[in-house]
Amino acid sequence: MGIKQHSAAEENLNLWFRAQKPQPPHLGMSELCLYYQPCEDDDNGWFIIIISTPEQQATAWPYGHNNLLLLDGTFAAHADYNSNLLEDLLLKWKHGMGKNPADGGDFDIRVVLTDNDTREHKAWHNALNRKLRVIPCGDDCQKTRCSLVEFLLELLKNVYHFEDAIELYNKQLFHFQELAKKSDPISQKKSQGSLAFLSYFHTYIKMKDFWRCESK
Repeated sequence: MGIKQHSAAEENLNLWFRAQKPQPPHLGMSELCLYYQPCEDDDNGWFIIIISTPEQQATAWPYGHNNLLLLDGTFAAHADYNSNLLEDLLLKWKHGMGKNPADGGDFDIRVVLTDNDTREHKAWHNALNRKLRVIPCGDDCQKTRCSLVEFLLELLKNVYHFEDAIELYNKQLFHFQELAKKSDPISQKKSQGSLAFLSYFHTYIKMKDFWRCESK
C-alpha cells in the first residue's frame, strides 16, 4: 500500500489525512476520513480521527439521523464520562456527515445514550459521593445519601411513566430547595450537595427517550 515502514505511525497518519495536500497510500482512504486532528503539545492536544466507510455513512442517515444513538462501552474515565470530549466528537462527526443525499438537510442527533449497565449506575454512585462531600461526615451525610439512593431506586425500578418520573424528581428538587431556606449550617450543606447531585442527574431524565432507556 506504500506505507513507509520506517516512519512513526503519527507521521504516516499526518501524511495521509492532513488538511493540506494529503498523500494517502490509497485514494479511497480520503473518503473514509470525516475528521482528522493531529496530536499537539497543548491543552487541547487530542489525537482525533473519525473514520467511516461510505456504506456506514449511507446507513447512518436512515438509522442515526434524528434518532437515538447508542455508544456502548465508550468514553469511560474513572467510572464517569468526559462529556465535553463526547460532545465535541459528535459535533465533528455531524459536520463530517455533510448533507443528506436525499433532501440536502443537515445530519442531526436527537439524543445520545452511553452505557445502560452497571458502569453507568456506578457513575451515578460516584457523582453522589462527590456532590455530598460538602456535608460533614456523620449521620446527616449518611441519611441524605440514603434518601437520594432510595429516590434513584424508586425512579429506575418502579416508575413506568415519564410524567411520573418527572413528578418524583421535582418532589426531591422542591424538598431540598425548601431545606436551603433553613438557617442552620447542616441544612444548608445538605441542600447544597443534594441540589448539585439532582442537577447532575437531570441530564438522565430530561428527555423521554433517554429516560426510557435508563429505566428498567
